[in-house]
Amino acid sequence: MDSPIFHYSNAFFDLAKEENRILSYLEDARVILTVIKENKEIITLLSSYFLNNDEKNSIIDKSFALLNEVNSRNLIKLTVSNHIVSSLDELLLEFIELCNEELGIKKGTLYSINKLSEDEIKNVEKAFKEKLNIKVELTNVIDTSLIGGIRVVINDHIYDGSLKNKMESLKSSLKKEGAN
Repeated sequence: MDSPIFHYSNAFFDLAKEENRILSYLEDARVILTVIKENKEIITLLSSYFLNNDEKNSIIDKSFALLNEVNSRNLIKLTVSNHIVSSLDELLLEFIELCNEELGIKKGTLYSINKLSEDEIKNVEKAFKEKLNIKVELTNVIDTSLIGGIRVVINDHIYDGSLKNKMESLKSSLKKEGAN
């Protein structure tokens, strides 16, 4: 990859690694992503030509005061001054991917019929950590076709404990028994 976003995310990752603070920077990246996803107008505001950089920096300092790392705010300021703040989410997603790879964390999807609580998701992640000896971070996706239970997909591996899957397995077994 040779995009400017890739260079920024790599440089930010190298800084986090050099400072031996990957987890802290990773936490900040997730917070920033959440803020910009929940407040889309902040990117519009930071992209505005009606505000000067000092005004934008003040907005960044106030909006992201609770971040762990001053360099996380500096990254936002850098994207603003270089007119690429509209790609901040893409940059952070790339950074998170680099961190996850370094930390050995696998991303996955947890399908369920209803939205699961954070505790329920953490319990499933813990179970997979114990079973597969890997750290996983699961994103909950609603799938009403499951009828009940859950299905987890990690790196193209499907772990299906859904009621729908169990019913299909039972149906298949009954058909085989009927054929004999």
